[in-house]
Parts: sequence; C-alpha cells; structure tokens
Amino acid sequence: MKHVPMDKDQADKALLAFKKVADGLGLDWCLFAGTALGMYRDGKFIPHDDDIDLAVKATPEQLDILWRGLHEAGFKVGRFCENMDGTKNRHTYYKEGTPQPEEGGILVDVFYIFTEEEKNLTMYYDAVPYKDELYLVPHPIEAYLQHAYGEWWDTTLRNAAMGKEGLKIG
Repeated sequence: MKHVPMDKDQADKALLAFKKVADGLGLDWCLFAGTALGMYRDGKFIPHDDDIDLAVKATPEQLDILWRGLHEAGFKVGRFCENMDGTKNRHTYYKEGTPQPEEGGILVDVFYIFTEEEKNLTMYYDAVPYKDELYLVPHPIEAYLQHAYGEWWDTTLRNAAMGKEGLKIG
C-alpha cells in the first residue's frame, strides 16, 4: 500500500475519524511518537512527517473490535509490524470519502505493544490542544519525548519522523 506525503487536511480528518471510533469503544489511547512530538512542541503535525502515530492500550479482544470498528469507519486495515525493540503496530489508512483506500490514504500507525519504558510513560497522560480538541499524550510528555528523540526541542533535527526500525511484517 502506497501513501502520499501527508496532506494535513486529510490528516486532521483521519485523526478525528480515529478518535471517534476509539472513544466510541471506550479505548485508552493517545498521540504517540512523531505525532505527540509535533502536537506538543509545535502545536501541529511536524511539516516533514508522513504519518500519524497513535498508541492504544487494549486487550487482544479489544484490538479485534478496534480493527473492525476502523474498517467500518472507512479505514483500510493493513499489515501488522514488529519492530526491532519488540514493539508492535498496525498500519491503517484513511482517506475521507474513500472507504478502505487502496492508494492516497493517510497512514495511521496504531501501536499496541510497547517497551517497558513506553509502558511506564503511558500509564498516565498529559493533554495537548489541537483544533478545538484535547488529545492525550504520554506523561510526563517531556520525559517521553526525551526517551524517544533525545533533543526533541531542536526543530533542526529530522529524527522525529524516522520511526522504529522494523523486524517482521505479517
């Protein structure tokens, strides 16, 4: 599945669509990785980022319900990924007006298995405002960002959108 550079208007729609599904299911979720960085540091998506990163704390049964809910909401539910650090995520894609987009959708990476450090930093949440909504981020956010990106405050560094190194895709 190919995705294009992130159209910020479509990204806003994808984020709201995910929020509607996850909140409707009562799931515990937050902005994660580069999305959390951009929303906290810049108040918006990072200009060079090409996906939305979210974290969901859920049982396998809840995840199955989430995948079905996302599919019903028009998301293309894609492949599972296992990263070098043992974390896992699933690629989903969204394009308003195009159910289960084959091309041109916004990549929404949904992380659901975490490192111990990430687990500790997602036990509680901080909130960041974005477009008249509040979104949760790991707590304490600055410690999370330091863990994930090192000098996260330096906007000249491009490591914020590099993602995790993949190991297996299934």
